[in-house]
Formats: sequence, C-alpha cells, structure tokens
Amino acid sequence: DYLANVLSDMQINYSDRVNETRNEFWGRKVAKNIYFNYPPALEIHPNAAKENHRNICFVGQARRDLGLDLLLPLLPSLNQKFGIKLKIIGSSTPYRQIIETKINEQGLRGYVESYEWLPREKLLELMGDCFCGINLITDELSFSAYTVPGKILDYIQMLLPVLVTENIGAYAKIIKEDKLGCVVDSVDSGDIARKIEWLFKNQ
Repeated sequence: DYLANVLSDMQINYSDRVNETRNEFWGRKVAKNIYFNYPPALEIHPNAAKENHRNICFVGQARRDLGLDLLLPLLPSLNQKFGIKLKIIGSSTPYRQIIETKINEQGLRGYVESYEWLPREKLLELMGDCFCGINLITDELSFSAYTVPGKILDYIQMLLPVLVTENIGAYAKIIKEDKLGCVVDSVDSGDIARKIEWLFKNQ
C-alpha cells in the first residue's frame, strides 16, 4: 500500500476516511495528489419501484456480521402484521448455508425467498417488488466501513430506502442527511423491527 501510493501520481478515494486511516497507519501523508469522488454518481433504474410492496431485500454475500441473524426472528410477526417477507439474493457462501439451515430449522421458509447470484438486469427486476434494502453490519470494526457499499448503491438505484447500522461507516451520515432510509443506532432487534415498520408504512 505504501509503495503503491508514494510511487503513484494520484490517489483516488471514495471517502476522505480512507485517506485519513491510511495516513494514520503510516504516520505520514503518503499521496502526492488526492482526488475524492464521493459519493459516486447514480442513475435511477427505469423500472425502479414506484408502488407499495411487501418484501425486504438483502443483496450480496451472507456474512456473520451482516445482521441476518437479527432479522430472521422478526419475520413471523412482520409477516402476520403486514405480509412482509425477506428476499436473500447472492452467491453461496459457508455462512449462507448456515443461514439457510436456520431458516429451515426455525420454520421460516414461508417468510424467506432465496436466490443465487443473478445477472444484473434480472437482479434489479427481482428487487422491483421490495420496499427496502438492508445492510445491518453488526461489527464496529468491519472493513465495510472503509468501502463503497455496493448493495446500498443497488438499493438506491431501485429507489429503495435502506436500513443500515452506524457500522456502515461514512455512508450512515449520507443516508441520514439525504433521507435515503433509516440508520439503526444499535443492533437491537426491537429497533430494527420498528424501523422496518416505519419504512413499510411510509413507502
């Protein structure tokens, strides 16, 4: 990382936090010229959802720190009250298999639709009947806080409000300021349920 930066003419970042962290790590400014392109430009998908829907969307690889464990127990109550279901879309991972086993063992299959990774147009089509997208990072030290969260950009392209935790990093501030969804201050399942209900009722 050090050599890549000191030998390059320009460093391109999506977040000033990335640059600050790099300088703290090396104990000095390492880039000659710095360019920020944050947040990246987005184009709204022409088939973005414009009507009320009843599905929650999770896109991406399932990991232990992405909060699916917190969401699953809430689904029976949310479904009974509002008919809400969860769509999980993404490639198979060891933890995805653990989640699928939990869904089956806990009798939640009727509340969850599972899909493997799909071509982009098919992915966006599948997201078209969702009312929000989630990224419930539970780990305060998650590397995701230093990246551009791809799933968030996918959700926004489909005009889906997002439900995230503070652990998403700098994007939490953007989501709050631009009213792109809700930020959960903690990983409390009760707070998550209340925010989902609010998003559902305020589509």
